[in-house]
Amino acid sequence: MKPAAIVLLCLFAVVSCSEPKDVIHPEERSITQSVYASGVIVSKDQYQVFATASGILERMLVSEGDSVTAGQIIAQVTNQIATLTRENATVASDYASVRNNEEKLDELRAAIQLAALKRADDSLMTLRQQRLLKQSVGSQIDVEQRELAAANSRTAHVNAILKYTQLAKQLRFASQQAKLNREISAVASDDLAVRSEVTGKVYSILKKRGEAISPQTPIALLGSDSAFIIELQVDEYDIASMRVGQIAYLTMDSYRDTVFRATITKIYPIMNARTKSFTVEAVFVEKPKKLFANLTVEANIVLQTKKNVLIIPRIYVTKDGYVKLSDGTTKKVVEGIRDYQMVEIMSGLSKSDALMKP
Repeated sequence: MKPAAIVLLCLFAVVSCSEPKDVIHPEERSITQSVYASGVIVSKDQYQVFATASGILERMLVSEGDSVTAGQIIAQVTNQIATLTRENATVASDYASVRNNEEKLDELRAAIQLAALKRADDSLMTLRQQRLLKQSVGSQIDVEQRELAAANSRTAHVNAILKYTQLAKQLRFASQQAKLNREISAVASDDLAVRSEVTGKVYSILKKRGEAISPQTPIALLGSDSAFIIELQVDEYDIASMRVGQIAYLTMDSYRDTVFRATITKIYPIMNARTKSFTVEAVFVEKPKKLFANLTVEANIVLQTKKNVLIIPRIYVTKDGYVKLSDGTTKKVVEGIRDYQMVEIMSGLSKSDALMKP
């Protein structure tokens, strides 16, 4: 044979004896099972600010990005009716105060003193008339008339005291009621000042000056400026595998070349019926240098990791758990955990088995 023909024959023999490209052998290495989740970063204590009274937004006292403290007034609402009501309650409270009605009490005190003097005088005249009758001066009718006058004086005196007591009670009640109305109107007026519930940052202003607002209308978004929480959406198919304390590996478009670790801290027990997902909270183990509210994140939540196990690509296993050997036969295998590409083979194969794509 010619030398060229011999070389070609050898090459053909080598190619014929080598395994096809899609033939593989199981490998022994580590595999990690994880759950994918997407979500956003939110500020801790983040909330929408609502006014407690309806009216017109007179002015915003803060701007986006400003720092605020708990209790600080951040917006002022104007409501003419509430303002007039407070002024009216103030006037009514001043008018109904006991101090401003002291002259009525003084009048009744004078009446009590006068009634007491008349009572004492009529009692004395009755005693005199009784002594005169014993001396045969006057008649029994004169005594009875004096006694009747004394009784009327006693009744008038008692009535004057009762009137004073009743008036004092009425004045105290009216004064307290007017004071309470004044306080109620003051609270309603104070509701026109919108205050921050947290110490943190103003992330968004949702209303402009002059716009009408109500207790159902948010006017701003506030939250912590130093602490952040990761809110992840986990599919209902995976929620049963979730546990507090699991580690999640996060990626963000803002830090494209960096993977951050986080820990699952809370699993909400109710599913969002619209998205068919559960909300899971996590906190950073390794926090980025700078964070912003509502940054999007993607996460792989680690469920378990196994080391030194036999694995093959998932595409080499059929849906019913069979693999195809290189000789064309099939074999049933027992699968373990999976990741996005590989699957653990617990039994049915060894490292020496050659597999083909089914």
